[in-house]
Amino acid sequence: RLRFEYQPYSSLSIRMVTEYHEYYNTLDFQPLLSYQPGPFTIFYIGTSRSYAIGSKWIEDYGQIYIKAQKLFSI
Repeated sequence: RLRFEYQPYSSLSIRMVTEYHEYYNTLDFQPLLSYQPGPFTIFYIGTSRSYAIGSKWIEDYGQIYIKAQKLFSI
């Protein structure tokens, strides 16, 4: 498992997780971008991709996700 994180600005963060599964012979990629414009709001966009490794890399599955989070005070 390899994890890379980079934060070019205090409000922007980039993360990439790569993982190899020897039993299934697959390679997974999970990039994530997060943006926090204020202390109570954050936005995420990312994807998960899995590739079966053989003579060619074949995409096994993939998904894209978007999340917005806002804290409300009562």
